[in-house]
Amino acid sequence: MPVTDETIVNAEAEIQADKMMLGGKGSSLFWMASQGLPVPPFFVLTTRAWRDWRSAGQLPQQQVVRVMEMISWLERSTGRTFGAGPKPLLVSVRSTGPVSMPGMMDTILNLGLTPEAVGALFQEFGDLRMVADVITNFVGTATPVFAANQDSPQTPHPLLPQSAEAQLVRAIEGVFASWNNERARLYRRMNRIPDDYGTAVIVQAMVFGNAGGFSGTGVLFTRDPVTGERVLRGEWVPAAQGEAIVSGRTTPAAVEVLEQTQPAIYRRLHEVADQLERAAREPQDIEFTVEQGTLFLLQSRALKSAPLAACRTALDLVDEGVITTQEAARRLSSLDLSELYTDVLRDPGATGAPLAAGLAASPGIAQGTIAREIDVNGSGIPGRPLVLLRPETSPHDLPAMRRAAAVITEKGGLTSHAAIVARELKIPCVVGCGELKSIRDGEEVTVDGTTGAVYRGRLAVERVVPEAVRRAETLVHDYPAGRVS
Repeated sequence: MPVTDETIVNAEAEIQADKMMLGGKGSSLFWMASQGLPVPPFFVLTTRAWRDWRSAGQLPQQQVVRVMEMISWLERSTGRTFGAGPKPLLVSVRSTGPVSMPGMMDTILNLGLTPEAVGALFQEFGDLRMVADVITNFVGTATPVFAANQDSPQTPHPLLPQSAEAQLVRAIEGVFASWNNERARLYRRMNRIPDDYGTAVIVQAMVFGNAGGFSGTGVLFTRDPVTGERVLRGEWVPAAQGEAIVSGRTTPAAVEVLEQTQPAIYRRLHEVADQLERAAREPQDIEFTVEQGTLFLLQSRALKSAPLAACRTALDLVDEGVITTQEAARRLSSLDLSELYTDVLRDPGATGAPLAAGLAASPGIAQGTIAREIDVNGSGIPGRPLVLLRPETSPHDLPAMRRAAAVITEKGGLTSHAAIVARELKIPCVVGCGELKSIRDGEEVTVDGTTGAVYRGRLAVERVVPEAVRRAETLVHDYPAGRVS
């Protein structure tokens, strides 16, 4: 049945995923759970709950009661106890808007860490490094959310409450409030997302990718997001939680390393990728965690591919029998195929070795002068595009990225903030280059986001028409009924 006017629903509810009520992540979790895939237990406060919170100025008492009932359900489902031992239940509190806004709103990990829970966690796992990492991730994700929504100085609350229940209420209200933070409002203006959509909130049992050997966190693409090639791409960080990847502070390993270290998990990921892509009839971007050799899925959403990759994928899905030719024509007609003619370097070898090399995160070629800081309010220098060079980017860098011709980062991978936003902005991006102290501000460079290379100076460029584009042009011409009116 469809979502009713319920403000809080859990994973046992038989519902038709409704993105306007549950948000993209929330509907994804229900969708994966309905297919029998391993999803940690969760519940969702819907966008109606956000509207109730906005009207009341706080989480209404009846919702607080309902949230604690859902926590009791999570305790029964996991065999753990919220904020207490002998096996503590920790939860993540994540925003889930109807439209994807990567990194713009807040997430809190490992919530429910009370003094008793910390001790019990150590007794359970016997790993002081793991417990320290859990504490660090909780403090690092919760502190800015709680600080941004701290009560008035006249009646302050502790920044990090010791009560697990108080932490949870503050976290839900803080994530609701993050819908209207400055970077989220800017992102909505850029992408014409209505302000009144609001956000839902997911409360989900934590699984521990940092629980020692045979644990870790990863992201899996069912196709290459830059080329569209039908190969698994992705990233893996052993003994870590998901924040290690999305923050861009860590340069992860390729997910293929799991073929050697955990072959059973790697085979299972292949099966999951095929199942979810065929069910969705489009490439997927899948977040997963492995806890001591057990796989858990945390999200699956449509892969944000470069336009040329989307073109190739539509054609390949026809060849694979997943979609019809008419459906491919409809998808391709939404692309301006003439814009997919590709710039390539005429003779990159003529200048010797690249100045820097990393992962090809967003395709295209751009030329400009290096800037480690960009004055987002300044007019810039006419005819002098800027290439933003940073150790990594965060959502706070969105205004600077909008003004950049390309982005280069020292750290991070294909799923880092820099990579995702650059693909959305359709600007070249190279990530994970390593330390780049030798590159100076004001130095002129050529960035090749298709190969992951950065060259000194301005290199000669020529335009080519990829074979996939030629084929797409023919298909759209032959099937005009597929065109979007």
